[in-house]
Amino acid sequence: NEVGPPMRVVNLSLGRDKFEDDDGGPLHQALQSLYGMGVVVVAAAGNDPNVEVKNQVPAGFPEVVAVASSTADMPR
Repeated sequence: NEVGPPMRVVNLSLGRDKFEDDDGGPLHQALQSLYGMGVVVVAAAGNDPNVEVKNQVPAGFPEVVAVASSTADMPR
């Protein structure tokens, strides 16, 4: 079955620490499949400024666009 209209973007507002077996694991394979179909995958970069995004799943996968937020406060 085809999705109508076709998916162009998948947003994943989730994440966790990356483990060694995550590369090539089921989640990574699913995201690689989406990427291969031309679907943009966006994921939360996480809420801990002390953790590198590359160490988070799914945001750290190369097929994923990691997004973060910041405070609205601006220095004066």
